[in-house]
Amino acid sequence: MTSTETPKLTEITTKLVELLTPLETADRHRVINATYMLLGETPIEAPTRKEKEADTDDGGGGAGGNSDSNRSPVVRSWMKQNEISEDQLSQVFHIDGGAVEIIAADVPGSKNAQKTPKAYLLAALAKFLVDGTGKVDDKTARALCTKLGCMDATNHAAILKNNLGNHFTGDKSKGWTLTGPGKKSAAELVKEMTK
Repeated sequence: MTSTETPKLTEITTKLVELLTPLETADRHRVINATYMLLGETPIEAPTRKEKEADTDDGGGGAGGNSDSNRSPVVRSWMKQNEISEDQLSQVFHIDGGAVEIIAADVPGSKNAQKTPKAYLLAALAKFLVDGTGKVDDKTARALCTKLGCMDATNHAAILKNNLGNHFTGDKSKGWTLTGPGKKSAAELVKEMTK
């Protein structure tokens, strides 16, 4: 390589860095590999996110083998913003593809009025983790309350009215959807349950 080639390579590298900087790592690898293919070169195999996590994390996959990289961008963003790990999720939920099961045996609280809203948060969070919506029907949330031993049929409607606050929009007939504050509270609940 001559000295006249070096500035050209430096300029090209600088331009490539500028173009690739706004992209996430996986997208950078796609762009580079597409460029290699167009040039007739062999693509570079990039380590998968799972492999990277296995090297740096406490075991990667968690939550029924559904790693962070398999989640929707909105869920990954929620996890990052709230510092929720796959390990924490796997202690509360078993997620297998599109199916999710709440494996927690209890929720914090000494009274049904404390536990019921938390059960609703978990039920909606389970949907959020799978499809990114955070919308759960009342029947599913009530079934979770029964499973967790906090279903008070006589006072259930009053408990919801007095304790759901700004965590949800919706109602019994339309279903419940987590709001921003609800997602934040759900994250805090997961942290509390996995201490």
